[in-house]
Amino acid sequence: MTMGGVVECMTNSTGSTCVQVKSQSACLELQKTPLLYTPLPCNSAKCKSLYGNRGGAWCDASLPYVSNAPWQCLPNVETPVRRVASGDVECMSRDGFSCVYTPTFADCVRYQLTPVTPLQPLVCGAMLKSINRFTGYDIPAHWCARAQPLLSKQPWKCVDGISTPVRRNVKGDVECMSMNGHDCVQGACEANLIVPVAPMNPLTCGAAHKTQWGITGYDDATHWCSIALKKLP
Repeated sequence: MTMGGVVECMTNSTGSTCVQVKSQSACLELQKTPLLYTPLPCNSAKCKSLYGNRGGAWCDASLPYVSNAPWQCLPNVETPVRRVASGDVECMSRDGFSCVYTPTFADCVRYQLTPVTPLQPLVCGAMLKSINRFTGYDIPAHWCARAQPLLSKQPWKCVDGISTPVRRNVKGDVECMSMNGHDCVQGACEANLIVPVAPMNPLTCGAAHKTQWGITGYDDATHWCSIALKKLP
């Protein structure tokens, strides 16, 4: 998926059509040399000329399972995670079956900066259920259930009086853009909307903020948490 949210396929060496593979292992092997191939976006004129106005069947079929979101490291979730286009959570994986295990925050950040190759994420919900007979959301202790409320679906915003990008997470708590889950990225707010920092590990107001700073951020009217809470929809 491109940064604009468009699905694309890997093409053959001439760039004339999508590469066809007969197995998952063959697909994973191709991931090792992606720069040798030119991607074909679903909304491109060439794709429409080859596969029709809606692009190939692969455009719609793959959309729920792809993501252009940055990987995040969350408290008590021992693997890098992010949301896919469908809203489901996925973990970083080499084989689509087992998540990359990161026992420490430093381990997780290392994979954020250099994702595994080949990359075949494991997606919670229907994909996970087809493998393990549960979605991951239906087990409170599962990483899917723990990560879901902590990964925001909202875009970052700049609001008056705050020098860092902010947004609400799924639970409604405010969070700021951060690289380490402790300090907000300060200054150049608009620029950070265009090119977000990496690695991305937001600082969330409320319980998480209290763990880091001793206060929730909502208990002080002048704090960025309180200011953003009033200004974010």
